[in-house]
Amino acid sequence: MKTEPEEYFVTSFVRLTPVGVASLIVTAILRAADIKSVFTSMGMFVLAHSIGIVFHQLVLIPLIYFIATRKNPIYFLGFCLRPCLTVFGPPST
Repeated sequence: MKTEPEEYFVTSFVRLTPVGVASLIVTAILRAADIKSVFTSMGMFVLAHSIGIVFHQLVLIPLIYFIATRKNPIYFLGFCLRPCLTVFGPPST
């Protein structure tokens, strides 16, 4: 089975993207004069992102479900637990 040049390019790009992103992050951290403020900012970003995800999954989705179906959203959330937890896992390629 022969791989096409486009497929090779896309596969190479996907495999090298984490290296490029990591090098951009390391460069930004090394340029920073105050490392503590950089990590504080990153921590606040992760916290804000996590709070947004939890709000979306525990408030917005059940509210929309209730408005659309007039059924108990807690029962619905039981079925959505596994997919909702995958958002906190690391992405895989």
